[in-house]
Amino acid sequence: MWIFTSTGMLSVVAHRELAKDLLVRARSPVHIREMFPDAVVDETPNADYPFRTIISRELYSNVIADYSLNISYDNFKNSIEENAFHDRCVEIWAIMLRYGLTWREFE
Repeated sequence: MWIFTSTGMLSVVAHRELAKDLLVRARSPVHIREMFPDAVVDETPNADYPFRTIISRELYSNVIADYSLNISYDNFKNSIEENAFHDRCVEIWAIMLRYGLTWREFE
């Protein structure tokens, strides 16, 4: 699952060996630390997502629920302060807009 927040993007998958845990991956260690400040972030330089941590499913769901309950912005893109991340999110938004157009009925 990809999760986009105002402070980063996470790729979250089931841990292959630990059923009660998730592997939370990112392309920037800051993106993990913003959501999970106490996490130990490991670096795997040759991986697609070079930064990762193991988080319990319970902690992950609590953090995401808390984040969701505290959303105060009315425009996600405008809530992103880091310029480079904002620009990438705008590009992703545009790509998904084009994808969404294929589902609209035009007369």
